[in-house]
Amino acid sequence: MFKKTQSARVKALVSGALALSTAGFPAQLLAEETLDKRAFTGPEQIDYLENFVRVPAALVGEVFTTEPKKLRRNAMAAGITTLAFARDQSIRDTWQEDIRSSTTDDVSSLLRDTGSRAGGIVILGSAYAYGLATGTHHIRETAQLAAQAVLITQTIGGVKWLTGRERPKDSPDDSWNWGNDGGHAFFSGHSSGVWSAAGVFVERYPDNDAFKLGVYSWATAVSLTRINDDAHWASDLLVGGLVGYGVGVMVARYDPFIENNAVVMPTLNADYGGVTLLARF
Repeated sequence: MFKKTQSARVKALVSGALALSTAGFPAQLLAEETLDKRAFTGPEQIDYLENFVRVPAALVGEVFTTEPKKLRRNAMAAGITTLAFARDQSIRDTWQEDIRSSTTDDVSSLLRDTGSRAGGIVILGSAYAYGLATGTHHIRETAQLAAQAVLITQTIGGVKWLTGRERPKDSPDDSWNWGNDGGHAFFSGHSSGVWSAAGVFVERYPDNDAFKLGVYSWATAVSLTRINDDAHWASDLLVGGLVGYGVGVMVARYDPFIENNAVVMPTLNADYGGVTLLARF
């Protein structure tokens, strides 16, 4: 009886916290001048579609690079990933034996849903609808870019059908069980999905430190639910997060909507000719 009551309280607290943060989100971050309530349907939408090819190609260039700064970054990522692979078994055993409880299961069940396919549709769809209805173009475009980042990441994530790594719940004592028809552990779709969205959100709101902390905390927490549920090894989460974040940042870098902030129009009359710059901030 006590466990059920405790479980209900945990769910209520976490649900309340999420509700409060969601309620405060528009007031803090979406207070933009509503200059245009229509969806943009111009050339930027063509650029948006081209990003499905341009972004993966750019990611390949980020991996196979000769720039010293990027080489150091890649070497650091490779080192951390190697360490994660080496510690997969011990991390899994420690979490399942010493950390996992009914409380972590309750928190996990709630957070996991926000990183699922259905959760992503609800969250990003709601943000897009909000931006479209109120004319806050920035949040609408952010939702559109985040959706693109998730789609690209999940397409790359199809590699899990090739690697065939068994999930820890199916191979609890062997973290190096690869090449199986039913193994879909590497890499984590939840982790890559939430980190791709996080990359877009943070790049689109670069000056809000509290927002960055909230987004990064959410992405980390959702990723950890997969260890708690014994669905992924730590390295699955790390690689998924690196791929997702890289895609998200790259999608934001190739933002096709950036030109919507300024429009140059020709001006002609009987006395002079020129151009007029219309800008919105």
